[in-house]
Amino acid sequence: PRRNRVWWTQLHGYLGSFNTDTLQVETVVPFPNGAAPRRMAMEDDGTLWVPLYGEGQIIKFDTVAGREVARYDMPDHAGATYSLTLDQKRHALWVGTTNSDRIYRFDIDTSKWTHYPMPRKEAFLRMIEVDHATGDIWTAYANLPIGKREADIYGQGNEGSNNMVVRLHPGD
Repeated sequence: PRRNRVWWTQLHGYLGSFNTDTLQVETVVPFPNGAAPRRMAMEDDGTLWVPLYGEGQIIKFDTVAGREVARYDMPDHAGATYSLTLDQKRHALWVGTTNSDRIYRFDIDTSKWTHYPMPRKEAFLRMIEVDHATGDIWTAYANLPIGKREADIYGQGNEGSNNMVVRLHPGD
């Protein structure tokens, strides 16, 4: 909330902050090998939400106190929580996964989950964006491109990729 820290994650084990006034690393929070903190989101009050890719969880971290205050299990532990996007209007988090073919919505006030199935399998969702004018949720299948041989094996014809853009109307 003081706007003088950059928060970062390191895939193989850390959450940290860098103070832009002192030019020093201030916070380093270690995680067990394989927990894999990923793309996070922050509320205006300094609450930081961090997906744990390898744990199937998200954590709530108080950046003012410098400590984890809550941990929430994903509905599908094997879903591989990859990224979080804060939806301030709904006071919710949109959770991108790489292994569940769903977008998850976490209601911050009630701690309840809602899931939205994706239209095709192999939905590797690296980023999710909220259209603030319409409330629509946008994402893209972000699988790495594959060559013609692999495309034929997976029955994808010649396009050679499972990539596509998806717009979700949450219906609220």
